[in-house]
Amino acid sequence: MKKFVLISPAQREFEDMPVALQAALGALIKVFRQNGALAPPQSKLVDPRKRIFEIRVQDNNLQGRVLYYYVDEDGTAYGLVAFIKKKEKTPRKELDLARQRLQLLKQGVWREEHNEEP
Repeated sequence: MKKFVLISPAQREFEDMPVALQAALGALIKVFRQNGALAPPQSKLVDPRKRIFEIRVQDNNLQGRVLYYYVDEDGTAYGLVAFIKKKEKTPRKELDLARQRLQLLKQGVWREEHNEEP
């Protein structure tokens, strides 16, 4: 069983999403925890250099995303950003935010959080 932790800003973003998107993303996060990975099209590598992945769901016309970083040493994945995608490509703003939060995570911010819900 793998850990998947939404850091507190991502948890708040997740909670602001429509309930149907929360449920769909939560179901995929549960699969990730059980299997240790997700396969395309549910997951995609969006930044190979930083090793940031994207969990992808769609409900009606809304596309929910969680950008996450997988830490190999202890098998924990950290959800960095949760958002509703409105365009075809992942917005640069969201990727930049994930990169900033990843840098803070690597400096120890949020490491002690163990919010494994949704």
